[in-house]
Amino acid sequence: ANSRLIADEQLKLAAEVRDGVTRAYQAGGRSLLEVLDAQRTFRETYRTSISSRASFWRALHRLRTATATQVAPQGPAGP
Repeated sequence: ANSRLIADEQLKLAAEVRDGVTRAYQAGGRSLLEVLDAQRTFRETYRTSISSRASFWRALHRLRTATATQVAPQGPAGP
């Protein structure tokens, strides 16, 4: 739950930065390169979040298989 909260907060911040830079570009205060960099950073943050959640679920399923039990997930949002 803690890692999900952190990932969600990072995504929110990255989106706010991306949107702020885009608005500044439209007003003439930022370069196109800065907009593209903000978009890239947001996509990388999003990709990292998704990869982390996928890794969690793979590890949980490996644990269930290895122990032949039903371990209750307590990490990222349900499947």
